[in-house]
Amino acid sequence: MSGRTLLGRLALRHLEEEDVALRVDAQYDGRVARNIAGHLGLTPRDELLRRFRSHVDGRGDRVEYVVEKQNGDTVGYIFLTGLDWVNRTCDLSITMLPGFRTGLGYLALMCAFDHVYGCLNMHAVLTMVLDVNEMMASDEWNSKRANVTVSQGNYTEGAFRAVHVWTQTKPEYDAMIAEGRARVAAMRARLGDEVGAR
Repeated sequence: MSGRTLLGRLALRHLEEEDVALRVDAQYDGRVARNIAGHLGLTPRDELLRRFRSHVDGRGDRVEYVVEKQNGDTVGYIFLTGLDWVNRTCDLSITMLPGFRTGLGYLALMCAFDHVYGCLNMHAVLTMVLDVNEMMASDEWNSKRANVTVSQGNYTEGAFRAVHVWTQTKPEYDAMIAEGRARVAAMRARLGDEVGAR
């Protein structure tokens, strides 16, 4: 488990040479491409292979991670761009493989935040999600979370889509985790009371 950040059922590790072909294949999957701003799916395969190989071990203009289950199955990818090591900020993006979107997307995002704040010591992270992205959360959740929503910020698959953008600081992340733990504790206590009353 060396070189991995663990959170619950998922692990995060750096992209390695043997991951590149599957990473490129994901870019050509229409279910993935529809949730990504840009045109990587139109780039020739050998150019994409070269581009992603440049990110192995942090080379290139971004840092790529593989999200995997503890059994080693790849479920998605996290990548960091706009890295500002002086001010400790970055942009975080996530790509989940189609079979794992609704089940593990949100957990993968939390794993990424845990790594970015806990291991990389970032102070703030910028995240962008396109509307009608079935990967992690509902459009309602995304719009409530967003600092800015650009109503026609992206054009994908023949339609305009809103783009939700938010910045999250480490104290905000810590508060969100504490709130989640409190909700779980209250639920466990309530369930314990209900079981005890039977």
